[in-house]
Amino acid sequence: MGNMYPWTSGKSGKTINPLRGKCPHKCKYCYVPHMVQKFHSIETKYSGKIELDNNVLKKRIDGKGGTIFICSMNDLFASEVPNEFIIKILKWTKSESKNNYLFQSKNPKRMKEYIPFFPPKYILGTTIESNVDYKISNAPSPLERYQGIKILSELKLPIMVSIEPVLKFDLQILTNWIEDIHPNFVSIGADSKNFDKNIPEPTSDEVKKLVSSLREITEVRIKNNLTRLCSTLG
Repeated sequence: MGNMYPWTSGKSGKTINPLRGKCPHKCKYCYVPHMVQKFHSIETKYSGKIELDNNVLKKRIDGKGGTIFICSMNDLFASEVPNEFIIKILKWTKSESKNNYLFQSKNPKRMKEYIPFFPPKYILGTTIESNVDYKISNAPSPLERYQGIKILSELKLPIMVSIEPVLKFDLQILTNWIEDIHPNFVSIGADSKNFDKNIPEPTSDEVKKLVSSLREITEVRIKNNLTRLCSTLG
């Protein structure tokens, strides 16, 4: 359900969610609770304890060789997800090896344990909304995410970083982090529906400076929702 990234593609709907239950990270800006309110048919799936969705896992993935985001409505590598669940889902993605899979987590250090189980084509990602820890979730801090994804980058694995929703940041520190991570690309966006009006957002000028700095380091993919904060980005 949903399509967080326009560059993901596939007949399967661009995202596949073989994990049930409520994400333990409970990020204040998370869109999933709002999706549950809007589409009551998914309320059961995305509430309660973490479980495998065996109805999904019974199906072969038909992505036509596109990029598919696995577990977009949860976090496959959250510390609360059992080891056997992760391995089963990763092995299942190999049922269609032509696809490129996105695995994104706010607990990226755990991904290292599962390198042997990933499908042939994949990209590993994490979210770093800011270098500042605003205590808006139960997830590891931005500093821990930076450290975790940097380890994966040093192993020469394909990496992306999502700066979404972009929050107030220290330009030099955040830019240095991204340079250290050396990602294949960075995706940057704002709070999709402006769900949490209390989160500290950067000014338009600050966003421009960040994008300009990042473009000197790596490819930057700007999401449409960023125009709410800065309407003049090219």
